[in-house]
Formats: sequence, structure tokens, C-alpha cells
Amino acid sequence: MENDFNGTNRTGFSHMPENPEFIEEMRQQIKKNFKYAIISAPVIFIIIIAITAIVALKQGSSVGEILLVASVLLVIFIGIAFGMWISLLKDLGRLKKDAVDGTVIKNKKWHSLSDEKKSNKKKYLIVIRSDEGKKIKIKDKKAMAFHPYVNEGDKVRYHPGYPFPIEIYDKSKCGTNICVFCGAQNTLSDSKCQRCGKPVLM
Repeated sequence: MENDFNGTNRTGFSHMPENPEFIEEMRQQIKKNFKYAIISAPVIFIIIIAITAIVALKQGSSVGEILLVASVLLVIFIGIAFGMWISLLKDLGRLKKDAVDGTVIKNKKWHSLSDEKKSNKKKYLIVIRSDEGKKIKIKDKKAMAFHPYVNEGDKVRYHPGYPFPIEIYDKSKCGTNICVFCGAQNTLSDSKCQRCGKPVLM
């Protein structure tokens, strides 16, 4: 897999993902994202339990019924925490895999209505076909960051495990450089992300 980045016209792929310091910084970012999620999850759980208990007491539910509901919510919380831990291990493992060059074959945005049709959520999907013919799907938040800047037929590189895993080959065409750490937009002259301060691929 060739790294042929031309720094003068912003066309090509970066050498930076091969740098051990960059790899370690990416590992630390993934761990940091996990820590934030783990810290926020108990707070959300406590708030849900408190609201549930207040509502249940107002409706005349017994303490036993409230404890039963709390136990069910606790099991759900533990399941979510376990799933997040597995996701962390998978992302760290993916960092050891080689990047994949390919072509965007689908860049889609649509609206998804809830069952009650009260919420209208935007959904995003980018599909890449690797040079070996394998399809790679990037969904929702990860795809949203790149949706305005890639078109079907564009050459890209997929970086397994990255929070925002797409590197655009011709950055001069889209006029921006998306941070692979946080998904923020940066100018082509930026060496570090304007939002998170991490190095951008250049």
C-alpha cells in the first residue's frame, strides 16, 4: 500500500498513521472516549432511577416494585457497560490492522421516523469498496462528518479503529481536512485540529 501524499497540493494519503507516536496518540484517544462514556453512564443511570422512583411513588407503587424496576435497570446498565468494554477492545485491536484503500460507492442521507412519528432523526451511510472488492460500511455519526465532503467515485483510505476512519485522497477537491480523532472540519493548512488539538492527516 503506497503512501504518496503530496503536501503541496493536498492530494494523496498521509504517512502519519505509520508513525508510532501517532498510533499511541490514537490509542489514548480511544481510551479517553471510553472513560468519558463510563463516567457519564452511571450519572445517567442514577438520574433514570431517581425519576422512576419518584413517578412510581406518586402512582402508589410499593418499595418492592421500585426495587424490582431498579434491579432490571441495573442489569441493563451492566450489559451496556460490558458492551462498551468489548467495543473498546475491538477498536484497539483494529488499530493493528492495515489501512484499506478503496472507492466510495454510496454516500446516503435519509430521515428515520420513530414509531410515534414524533422524532425525525437523520441517518447517514457511506459504503466503500476496497481495491480487493470488499465492502466497508461507515454509519451515522462517523459517516455524518464526511457526508458533505465525499462523492461516489472518490478515492479514500479506511483506517480501522479510528473514531472517524476515512481519509480523503484528494483533500483539495473537498477543501477541508476532517480530523480522524474528533470529526471536526479543518482547513488544508492546519497541522493540528482546531477543536481537539490532535494532529490532522497531512
